[in-house]
Formats: sequence, structure tokens, C-alpha cells
Amino acid sequence: MNIQESFGENSENKEELKKKFEFPSGGFEYLGGEGKKSTKGYFKINDLTVDFIKDEQFKHINQGKIFGVNVWSKDDSLKKEHSRYITVEEIGEKVIKKLVNEASTQELKEIIKGMEGFWSNQDTIEGFPSVPIVILKEVTNEIWKRNEKYTFDEKYLASKVLINNERIKKILEKEKKIVVFKAKFFQLIGMKNVNDFLSEYRNREVK
Repeated sequence: MNIQESFGENSENKEELKKKFEFPSGGFEYLGGEGKKSTKGYFKINDLTVDFIKDEQFKHINQGKIFGVNVWSKDDSLKKEHSRYITVEEIGEKVIKKLVNEASTQELKEIIKGMEGFWSNQDTIEGFPSVPIVILKEVTNEIWKRNEKYTFDEKYLASKVLINNERIKKILEKEKKIVVFKAKFFQLIGMKNVNDFLSEYRNREVK
């Protein structure tokens, strides 16, 4: 993989460069933004921009745009079936899976770090950007399949649902915890979940 020639410990643009990932069969670039305000990107097959992208999760079709990332494939065989139309699910199955398979474990971890601005923001993770979520799920699954872990900051806690209980919310705020909503899959590779944290917290309080 190539994350730009200057990707290295001494690169002044290291954080910026980590958001663009190039692989033999294609690549993607995380563009940033939050929720429905995420920067709009594209999906390309070599030099061809696909006109319509359908998102089954939100039941809408974006004209030539996907939220939060640019994604490109070098596989010309995709043009035959997808020169004008592709779904988010097909991007995941036919492009993203291939990209993560080509990455080293360290590169997969760099992707999670590079997209931290996306997955750590509750408004973002539950908003429109489905393709970034697909990327994160595939990266997480690949790390898990390789029996590896990712070292998350201890302030992050995974949860499948929104936390509405005011008492629990106050505890999390007091302990300076950030709930990563709809990213329960991160538990596979090392992120503690809310329930485990609350159990430990109660045991601490009893003592």
C-alpha cells in the first residue's frame, strides 16, 4: 500500500496523509464532516465516476455522491454492470472488502485512527455516511479475523443503542467517557462496552 511517499514518523503532514489510503486494487479518502453535513465524495471506477449510488439503509439515491469519503476502484470489469448505478452494499462487497484484504494489519489500524473524527462523533455515526460505516466494519472484521486487537483510548465505550437514562449519562459525563453509538462491532477488537464499564463503576463505588 502507498499512503503517499512522505508517510512516516517525521512527516509534517502525517495526520492529514493518514486519511488517504491507496491499495493495488483501488483506495479511499476520508473527507471529514459530521452526520448529514459530511463532505460529499464520489465513487469512481478508474476514470469513470458512477452517476447514481443507492443507499438501502436510508432509502434514497444520491446523484454521483456518497457521504464522508471518496472511493475508487481500478477494476475495469465493474464498468460493465456499474457504469451508472451501484448500491452502498455493492461498494462494500465488491470494492471495500478487496481493499482491506490487501492491507497489512498496521495499515488497517491506521485506517481506524485516520477515521477517528468520524466514528467518535455520535451525530456522525448515526447520520447519513453509510460508506464510512461499511469501511469501518470491514476493517474491524479483518483485524478480528487476524486475531489482532486495536488499542482504543479508554474514554471510548461502544454501545448498540443511544443512552437515554439520565443517571447513566451523568456517570459517563463525570467519568469523561464518550459513547460510540452504532459501533458495537468495535468490541471485537478491543473497545470496552458501556455495560462492562458500568458494572466496573458500580463495583468500585461499593468498595
